[in-house]
Amino acid sequence: MLTKAVRQFICVTLTLFVAIAFLTATGLTHGFDVLVARVVQSLESSILTFIMVNISRLGDWYSFIAIASALLIFPPTRRTVGLPVLITLTASSLMNTILKAAFAVPRPDAHRLISITGYSFPSGHSMNSSAFIGICAVLLSRRCKTVAGKKAMIGLSLAFIATVGFSRIYLGVHNPSDVLAGFSAGFCICAIASLIFKEEVAAADAGKK
Repeated sequence: MLTKAVRQFICVTLTLFVAIAFLTATGLTHGFDVLVARVVQSLESSILTFIMVNISRLGDWYSFIAIASALLIFPPTRRTVGLPVLITLTASSLMNTILKAAFAVPRPDAHRLISITGYSFPSGHSMNSSAFIGICAVLLSRRCKTVAGKKAMIGLSLAFIATVGFSRIYLGVHNPSDVLAGFSAGFCICAIASLIFKEEVAAADAGKK
């Protein structure tokens, strides 16, 4: 039953990504992007900018590499969590590089608060956060002994992922459609990884490893 639900989730997220990609390629997301970005960037303040810059840094791939390395070093999580999350992050990063090169969408430059280069679609921070933090939440939440603990871990993970995406719009380095596409692709990769590493997920459930 769980496997069927995961496969349906993969289909939904993949469909969303394809839909957003099509709308982006045809220029139909422009009005939406401008409207949402204007609302988000109207919140600008020195304190919020400081917070968003640091949230964005936490959502970078090298921060996730550090977390994955720690999980690999720690014996109880080496096989059941560390290796799966590292493979998931690598797959997400490579796929993001390929997609950005394929779509070659320039970054917005109307209200950019930090300096950055490269293409915009889909957002790498949003995609990697969804894939990496998502699979971490799936694997680690299953080690929680209480339902409240599991819900808290998943809730905090989703909140962090959403905040990373918000930070990229706020800082003016991504369009909202870039972020939504990144979320869709990242969660799709997370779901695929959960199927690939289902034995590790089962081991985490059973507490055998």
